[in-house]
Amino acid sequence: MKVRQATSNHQFATHCMRYLDELGKPVETFVGFTELTEMAAEAIKTCVDDLFQRADIDINKMTSCSFYAGCHSGVQVLLRKNNPALFYVHCRAHLLQLALVHASQKYAFIKRVISVLNSLYA
Repeated sequence: MKVRQATSNHQFATHCMRYLDELGKPVETFVGFTELTEMAAEAIKTCVDDLFQRADIDINKMTSCSFYAGCHSGVQVLLRKNNPALFYVHCRAHLLQLALVHASQKYAFIKRVISVLNSLYA
């Protein structure tokens, strides 16, 4: 799950799932996104719990999760209360966002392109 802030100051959680198909091949699927009213870990966990319930996913059968979260008091800690064996991997989308932010600070052209895209979105 990736939490992203848009230019309008709305917070969104993007949901993707990766699983093994019948042949054992990994499949990654975009499930959707949810607008968040709060950025607190408990509110994000509630969002994840709602997603799991709608998709009929048992967290106890999960082996890993990936999202932007703190390691001591974040969402992963709250999820591990239900499944202590849950393995956490940092969100690839967040790592990509961090790289983009770094590039935009270093190169003015990238910053202008992002500004134009944000203006179009708004």
